[in-house]
Amino acid sequence: MTIPFDSDGDLVVTWRDRRNGSDSTYQTASEIWGAIKLKGATSFASNFRISDTITAYDTILAKNGNDFMCVKFVNDTLNAVWGDVRSGTLDIWYNRIGLDGTILSAKKLNSKSLLSVAIYPNPTFSDLKIVGESIVQINVCNIEGKNILTKKYSDQQTSIKLCLDGFSDGLYFLHIKTSDGNITKKIIKKE
Repeated sequence: MTIPFDSDGDLVVTWRDRRNGSDSTYQTASEIWGAIKLKGATSFASNFRISDTITAYDTILAKNGNDFMCVKFVNDTLNAVWGDVRSGTLDIWYNRIGLDGTILSAKKLNSKSLLSVAIYPNPTFSDLKIVGESIVQINVCNIEGKNILTKKYSDQQTSIKLCLDGFSDGLYFLHIKTSDGNITKKIIKKE
């Protein structure tokens, strides 16, 4: 959350709002919202949405610096910048917003491809196929976060078969390290 004042004492508060997400964790869909309190007012005006849609959570947001939002309030205009993953890339957006919440301008500043890894079948009974680019390591962790299995690959892989025989039924997390970054996926093991 950021809380800047403009030159005449108006205050803006902005936040990544997860109330409309599918669950109550940090890793859920979100929107960017704001509210303005004019100097001398006793309460904030109505909340207004800065982003134009709810965006699904992607593990790229867990990386340092990617779940950011920056705002500057200048001469009754809110200038907001944030990261958004709705398009399958990490997009950086810039909006200028008036005191009443009206968007004066919106612009995508930058776009960076996100890592993509396919895992199937999920749920699985035994074998799991992992397909992605430049995979160098896979860690399997249980629901408590304890590492159960680590597989390292001396040369980068694009397709890996992982056998889960001997694993108990339940939810696991695959932490997949690639030469381009890391990604985490949930899997379910069933009998």
